[in-house]
Amino acid sequence: MIKRMIGKKIIELPEQKQPRIRPLKRSEIPNRDNRLSVSKMQLFEKCPYAYKLRYIDEVVLEDPECVKRGKKLHEMFYYASLSKHPEVIRTFKDYRDFPEDCENFIRFSRKMLLTRGTSIPFYAEKEIFDKENNVLLYIDRVDKVGDFVDILDYKTGKYHELRYHHFQLAFYTYFIEKQLRVKVRKWGIFFSASGKYTYEKVIRPKVDMIPGFVDIIRDKIIEAERNKHFPKRFSLMCRFCPYRHFGLCAPKKDIGGPYFGILDIFGKKW
Repeated sequence: MIKRMIGKKIIELPEQKQPRIRPLKRSEIPNRDNRLSVSKMQLFEKCPYAYKLRYIDEVVLEDPECVKRGKKLHEMFYYASLSKHPEVIRTFKDYRDFPEDCENFIRFSRKMLLTRGTSIPFYAEKEIFDKENNVLLYIDRVDKVGDFVDILDYKTGKYHELRYHHFQLAFYTYFIEKQLRVKVRKWGIFFSASGKYTYEKVIRPKVDMIPGFVDIIRDKIIEAERNKHFPKRFSLMCRFCPYRHFGLCAPKKDIGGPYFGILDIFGKKW
């Protein structure tokens, strides 16, 4: 057996050869309607081959520790945010695993209470589906501010500049305004590991670009599926790819080159 380290776990794989994947028939794939999400579009632009493994062949690996951590924290934040007393999060069974993140969330909720009069969001963990564009999204938090709303996404890291999340926030803003018939005033990120949170005014030119992005990426995905052409994109991001660690992809020994992101599709800066 070959032992591979995935996060903090050691996974054993057969030694004789790497796994073979049987492409699924279209009839075997439920809800096959080119439905898009932020993660789906980002994965296709990052690496079409990884997209094929995930969404065409449906090779679903065990979530890495960081993803499991994020799911647990999001669930706790959801239930705590709907309570008039966010301190209730201290009674949750997973609190002892993430005490710092939870205490940061309590402090954040108290600030929301002081500045907005309530710590309870207008919407929490809202699932929004745009039937016209077959787009699905989940928004962590929407807060009402007078006649407007502010949107907030939870991240489990310590801090990143907001500009690195502009595509996701603009994507959310466009479809929230379209589906909920509200006007988004500000967008922001809450970083649970540090307790920092940042809001800024919505950047309208970026929101206006979202429909064009969605159409272009959908056309690229349809073309790739029709031609069955999903090339590998080698970049520095390969080192974080779970498919590489499980032996489903064999990248070059010297992984280099630019990082391909979703904003490359226009060939110009965002």
